[in-house]
Amino acid sequence: MSSLRGFVVGGLFSALLLALPLAAPAAESPEAARRQEIETVVREYLRYQCGYCKGQAIELRKLLQSDPDIRLVYKELPILGPVSTFAARAALAARGQGKYETLHAALMAASERLTEQGVLQIAAQVGLDAARLEKDMADPAVAETLARSARLGEALGIRGTPALIVGTELAPGAADLDALKRLVGQARKK
Repeated sequence: MSSLRGFVVGGLFSALLLALPLAAPAAESPEAARRQEIETVVREYLRYQCGYCKGQAIELRKLLQSDPDIRLVYKELPILGPVSTFAARAALAARGQGKYETLHAALMAASERLTEQGVLQIAAQVGLDAARLEKDMADPAVAETLARSARLGEALGIRGTPALIVGTELAPGAADLDALKRLVGQARKK
């Protein structure tokens, strides 16, 4: 874990944090809507083909269960191949059907190596209209969201997944529940 304040000169980190959208698209549930109002934000850079990210998802779920006053913001960073990009585009496009969180959770829970066809099958299994999803994946806004996440990740020095930003702390790699709680506690003190 490194403090982002230490390497940032002239408020660059503050500017980058302001560029990170806090507001998610329309909330998919009352709980998601409540979480959009929370000030303690954990941002996770992830990819759907990453075993460490899948393990991190479990730890983050435990964190949210133990502390309801945390908002989790996912930032897809599909750095390893076309299937990673396809899965990230599918997750982002699922927002159009109000199923981002559902597809995200299903992709993170998938134990088999993802393929494009597998992503679409998972999407259909969780209730997405696969034809509409594929159409929505072609929306330039989806590509721009991924590009923006990649630019911000690069500017912040994120080289792999998972990577977490809690307050002004960058935590590269997976963090267990105790480490997550420490990061959140430090962020709340600042």
